[in-house]
Amino acid sequence: MTKTKFLTLIGIVLILLTAFTVYWFYFSKPEPFLTNEQMVKEMNRFSPGTDASIIQDTVYFDEQHVYVPFVSVDNKYGFSFWEWQHHKWQAVFISTNGDMRIWKINSKDPSTYHLVWNFPSLDQVSYMKLYLIKKRGYHITGDIHYYEPGVQMEKKIVFSENLSGSMQIPNEWISVIQSLNNISANQFDLFSNLLNYRRDIYFGWNAYDKLDKITSLGGSSNGSSRYGDLDVDYVMFIDESELEYP
Repeated sequence: MTKTKFLTLIGIVLILLTAFTVYWFYFSKPEPFLTNEQMVKEMNRFSPGTDASIIQDTVYFDEQHVYVPFVSVDNKYGFSFWEWQHHKWQAVFISTNGDMRIWKINSKDPSTYHLVWNFPSLDQVSYMKLYLIKKRGYHITGDIHYYEPGVQMEKKIVFSENLSGSMQIPNEWISVIQSLNNISANQFDLFSNLLNYRRDIYFGWNAYDKLDKITSLGGSSNGSSRYGDLDVDYVMFIDESELEYP
């Protein structure tokens, strides 16, 4: 074998090896998820002080994203998000309070938005309502008057034994968000108006007792959270005075 052929062969082998390594590292199929014991160990390593103890559930949002609510040693209710990254399951978000959050797995695709919560059980709580809201708006630019209609969509969740759960946002909400996002920029006089328009869209929630009165599910001041560059937002508690009724 000549030196040229030998070097060519080495080059081909290196290219194939690199391609295999990239595929294995970034694109391989996820392996089975971790055991409860492995999850607890990884959460406590990822965020020291979490003191996770009991895994309540394991919920797949898709093949590579998992939601895991848990209870800590000192009886705090929290949750964690997991991703299949770099050929292993990794904790990417941990919260030691179970306040309502929304995980936008792909911020550009509302069909990947998931609401999550994990509250301690309270006997007086009967159900909660989730909201997609956009406040109506009005402004004038030059001689042109702009009116922006409001949006208020509602989803009722009836509690059963516990106050832990998750929900992909409803298809109707997805359609509305996509429609608002697809509004042509030429309907706005300034780019900043478009940005403000999108920021006006938000999610909310509240809870009700058996007498249909809004009730609290506890505060969030004692909790903490840790995550990297995930798109995870708090979901604000909505008082009745903030809602519109026919």
